[in-house]
Amino acid sequence: MDGQAIIEIIGVLLVAFVVFVLVPLLLLFLFIRYRGGSEEMYQTAEALKSGTVTELLPWGSASLGELTREWVGASIYTANMFGRNDQGAGRVPSRGATSGWLLAFSMSAKNKGVEGKVLAMTTAHRLELSIEGGLCRVMLNGAALGRFRPGEPGLFGPDGVSLGTYRRELSGGQLVLRGRDVATIDTGTIGASERVESATPLVTNLLAARTPEDEAWTLVVAVHQLAWVGLGVG
Repeated sequence: MDGQAIIEIIGVLLVAFVVFVLVPLLLLFLFIRYRGGSEEMYQTAEALKSGTVTELLPWGSASLGELTREWVGASIYTANMFGRNDQGAGRVPSRGATSGWLLAFSMSAKNKGVEGKVLAMTTAHRLELSIEGGLCRVMLNGAALGRFRPGEPGLFGPDGVSLGTYRRELSGGQLVLRGRDVATIDTGTIGASERVESATPLVTNLLAARTPEDEAWTLVVAVHQLAWVGLGVG
């Protein structure tokens, strides 16, 4: 075997090594998928984008207290050398109904929550939480409601004026608005693949004489706890 033939064989072996060994290893290193999610998760996320969520129960004055900490849904994340992306969606049943859902939500996040978006719907609300640079801006029914930084207690209006705080605690975080204790919101949210038989409330100790602002921010914090914190982002 002459030298030219040996060089050609070595060339073929090198190409095979690159194609069948190095390239798969590189792809595995760049893109690793965990937690399989579900088809229902993707369907819920798409329905929220289009505003066509079905099976939502009518939202009423008692609905905040009927939200459960056991939401039904799934999540998935991908991790690579450049960071981590999260995606998830779920639906929240009512403690007083055996079918239907009070709330549907979806979440997408990049770089461990530095950037992301949460969408949520009831029959009376469309919430959009947009996170950029660690700052979350909140839109409610197409109008600016305010902003906050995930992981920090301060809540602010669209003009930057301080409205109150939400402090996460192991026993349930306390929402305070304009100097009043408005609600306690359970931070230990639990996701499941199907509706549980015995549900526990997500929101408790609701202020009896609530303003529309109280209602809005209670729902915002509840959705944030379900979609962002409950899915392990922030």
